[in-house]
Amino acid sequence: MQDLALGDINTIRTDPSLQVVTRPATTVLYLGFNLSQPPIDDLRVRQAIAQSLNPRTLADRLFAGTAAAASQLPPPAMLGYDDTLTQFVTDTAVAKKLLADSGHANLEIDLWYLQGADPSLPDMRKVAETVGADLAAGGVIADPKTIDPITFGVSLRENRFPLWVGLASAATRSSARSSRRW
Repeated sequence: MQDLALGDINTIRTDPSLQVVTRPATTVLYLGFNLSQPPIDDLRVRQAIAQSLNPRTLADRLFAGTAAAASQLPPPAMLGYDDTLTQFVTDTAVAKKLLADSGHANLEIDLWYLQGADPSLPDMRKVAETVGADLAAGGVIADPKTIDPITFGVSLRENRFPLWVGLASAATRSSARSSRRW
């Protein structure tokens, strides 16, 4: 069976007659930045956000243990992947210092997401809330917001959102749904 609902994976794992088999990742869940909007235009703010996130924990929490933490946008199975790149190290103390140095010690920002109905992917509201919890540990208060799909797409193209969570796929939609990375 392909494209299992994430909620079913743990149930399947408890059945000795069934086995979960994964295939190489072709989809990446990412945090998008609008570099033209303050305060995201400040490198220190972006570094603070990166220092606040724990990709391994996010992958485990959001994908029922079926995802790998991403170090870059192309997944390992795709052209352009560079296996010499390493993961960011999570350090909330560094994140807080970077925010203070940038003049944004009490940063509050909107975090946009598009609610989807694909059960083989995590609920994007839960993704935004989980990312928001990581950011809060580093001193960034992220307010999750969503909107209808058409307005969301137009708003992204017109650079209206400072920060958003999204999905990038390097394969067909069918393959992308069942292969996961964060």
